[in-house]
This record gives sequence, structure tokens and C-alpha cells, in this order.
Amino acid sequence: VQEFVQRAAQPGYQRIEFAFEPLVKMETVPNYLLVTRYQRRSGVDDLEYVGEKGPARPGSVDDATKRQFQVFRFEKQYDFSHEALVNDDIGYFNDLATAMGEAARRSLEKYVSRMYTNAVTTARLVALGALYAQNGRLTSARISEARMGFGQRTDARGEPISVDLNYIVYHRGLEDVVNTIRASQLVPELATNAANVVKSNWTPIKDPYVTGTAPNLPWWAFSGPANGVIPFVLARRQGVPGPLILRKRSDIEAVSSLLGNGT
Repeated sequence: VQEFVQRAAQPGYQRIEFAFEPLVKMETVPNYLLVTRYQRRSGVDDLEYVGEKGPARPGSVDDATKRQFQVFRFEKQYDFSHEALVNDDIGYFNDLATAMGEAARRSLEKYVSRMYTNAVTTARLVALGALYAQNGRLTSARISEARMGFGQRTDARGEPISVDLNYIVYHRGLEDVVNTIRASQLVPELATNAANVVKSNWTPIKDPYVTGTAPNLPWWAFSGPANGVIPFVLARRQGVPGPLILRKRSDIEAVSSLLGNGT
């Protein structure tokens, strides 16, 4: 008589979102087959001086760069018994659709994160030279070096192109470092009156899936598709702008009785 039984569901943990959208180029494809995209990655020959009545030398045009991609299905099936749904007196299944949507989003975030944290991508950056493969702490000086690296990019003919440092993706442990660099009017690492000119013109993006060991926690500098530089492509099938939750219709029908009327 003295015992009071009460059950209640408590709110779950809040997840950290990886806002990767600025890093990718959105594409829509009609089906699951390969699609092809072409990009001009160089101009044509420079003009040359031609003397009086002299013939112009023939120029050349480079072929476009061909890239192909397609949509693949990523799915998961969940099963719940009739008894479990009926016995749910605390609303445990009420936000299950939200949890499924978060799982789909999380899977996509991890996939994008692995696109630049894998060994192949790292090896390519190392091959480009020191400006593209820094492995030290995040400082204003190294951000300046990264911006210098973007400024030295060229097209397929070696002509300079406009590539800006638009985003810095960083490990969660670097949040205070990023905030300090962006908030400081002077260079935060130096005891001088030098103005902090690298604090602006880029947007920080926190990647919660990156792993690392202090003090040299990883970070990356990115340009964006607006410059014509396309780091990643996110393709979705036409008519499916986001994840879908589908329910299988039951094939069970209720009947009045198997023994006849009145029983």
C-alpha cells in the first residue's frame, strides 16, 4: 500500500550536427545509373604577336575533364512486435521517427567526413607540398600559409585561378582555439601589436567525427563550389530530396469469428 509506482521517459542525449553542406556540390540525378559531368579546367592559348601579313599560328583547346557518379541506396530495417507497441505506456516510441531521421543524417555526415580523412586524400595533400599538408597546431600563421597555398593554385595550363580559403573544418578540441583566433584583434600567438588579419573571410565548421591526439589536433582548409573547385558531390535521386521513412503495410485482416456468427 505504501509503494507508489511511476514510470516516465526522460529526454535523450542531444547530438552534434556536422554542417557539411557548404563543402559539397548538390546534384540531382534521374535514376540509379551513372551520370556524367564535364568541366572546363583550362582556357585556350595566349595570343602571339603576328607581323605584317604574317599568318597566325594555330592554337589548341584542351578537352574537358570528365567525372561520373551515381546514387546508391543506404537503408536499415527496424522490427517492433505488436506487443511492444501496445505495452508502451511511457511514449518511448513516440519520437522513433525522429531518431530514424537522425540516423540517416548521421550516416551521411560520417560518409562526407571520411572523404577527406582517409589515407588516399592525405597522401595527395602531402604530394602537393608543405603548404597543403601542414600537420601542426592550428594557428593564425598556419591559416595564412593555407591561404597562400590556395593562392598558388593553377589550372591545367598552369594559369593562376581564383581559389579562396572559405572554410576551416576542425576537431572539436580546437573550438577554443578557433574562437580565440576569430575574436582577437591582434595576432593571438605573438606578444606584438600586429593586427590579426586572418580572423575573417572564412567560416568555421566543426566535424565531430574527426579523431586526433592533442596537442596536434587535425584541421582542414577548404574552398567551396562557388569557386568552381568541387571537393565533393552529394547526389540525390530526383523526387527524393532527403531521407525517407517507409512503413510496410500489414497483410493481417481482422475477421469477426472463425467459428461462425455469435461466437
